[in-house]
Amino acid sequence: MNRFILRRITHLDSRARDLDRQAATQQALETRRELCALAREHLSDGHPWMIDRWLELADTHRQLEHFDQAEQIYVEVLQNLERQSRPDRSRIAAVRNTFGVLLCETRKPGIAADHFRAALELLADRPASRSAATLHNNLASALHSCGDRSAARFHYLEALRLFEPGSPSLDEAHCLCDLAELLTEEEEEEEETEALTLIERARQLFEELLAPETAARATAFLRLADLYGRLARFELARPLLEAASEALSRSGEHPERLSECLSILSQLDSGRATLD
Repeated sequence: MNRFILRRITHLDSRARDLDRQAATQQALETRRELCALAREHLSDGHPWMIDRWLELADTHRQLEHFDQAEQIYVEVLQNLERQSRPDRSRIAAVRNTFGVLLCETRKPGIAADHFRAALELLADRPASRSAATLHNNLASALHSCGDRSAARFHYLEALRLFEPGSPSLDEAHCLCDLAELLTEEEEEEEETEALTLIERARQLFEELLAPETAARATAFLRLADLYGRLARFELARPLLEAASEALSRSGEHPERLSECLSILSQLDSGRATLD
């Protein structure tokens, strides 16, 4: 590759990242298309640097909701990774996980579940890793969307077992919420009791990991309030809604969520207890 081509590729790569920081997503997409078209004339599609650029292009398509284009890139990236003489199993597992998340977003949970399972098989030599925990969590979510609650519950519990003790994370908090939501769909008193325990554990993690009076904590509290509402425990939902509304008012972010939060509180005050 001559110096002129190398300088041009470096410039396009740098410009795409600058456009990302400016949230100029459409321009970033056009720049990445030009970058990939130029670079593939000099590098194979399976070259590690090219793989990274293809994945960045797929993510940009995803941000613009060009889901078909993003899916096609993931398919081609996986083909290129898997045909290498010494495939990187961890890398393939990571790409399958990201592809699976995209497929869940596009309401293809059954296909997504296949990718999550394949990724877990690739990590069979590291069954207790954080990557495996994430995959179990994502597989559980996909199975839940498919209506297989029993299998989903198994994988949520596997994910929670694998999250590192003593290393609290937002992933763990969200997994607790997901499992609690699944349990709210059951009508057994034992399931309700377990769901309440999970919600409380998630609340503790959110309070530990998310700064007070921020939109992030408010969003988390709204999720918890919704879960309490599913169990008709409105007395537990109210303080979370009040804290969320105060945080959203201070931050000025997500006015639509603030409006929703205030509307629910108004309904609770008027005796129309619902979080729908």
